[in-house]
Amino acid sequence: MDIGYPMNLFTSIPILQSLVIAFVSFFGFIFAIFLQITAGYLPCPLCIMQRYSYGVIFLLALCAIYWYQNTKVKIMHFFLLLVSLISVCIALAHLYIRYGKAPSQECIADPLELALNSFWFAKWFPTMFSSLGSCVDISPPILGLDIIIWSALGSGTMLVFSVFLFIKK
Repeated sequence: MDIGYPMNLFTSIPILQSLVIAFVSFFGFIFAIFLQITAGYLPCPLCIMQRYSYGVIFLLALCAIYWYQNTKVKIMHFFLLLVSLISVCIALAHLYIRYGKAPSQECIADPLELALNSFWFAKWFPTMFSSLGSCVDISPPILGLDIIIWSALGSGTMLVFSVFLFIKK
């Protein structure tokens, strides 16, 4: 039965899906910077890795919007799916370190922290990309959820939209 308009707007319009992905990644990135500057939350190495993935996802989503009628768009959708999956894996690793291990155990942050802090982005923009905190530091909840859970939800949302983009013909 054809009713004249798509039943599900979010799975039928690739540009709108890419815009949602771009918005979620941009908002997550800006919100993390806002919390760091105003509330004094120090990001751990996994938080910084999530910032990098959010930035790459944002750029890939903008490229997918720009090339929406080109053959290159499937390549953008594939990389968008791949980086979104990496972002979800980072968020799940962070959740495991925070809630799955004994609270007294530190994360394996020392080698990762040194590598991330020596990266040229961290030297050019230390406020955004310098790792100063610990993975097990407890932060106050925002709307009842921990920041890591919000980041995992954002990464999961971007992954779901990326899957829809990639499998759409």
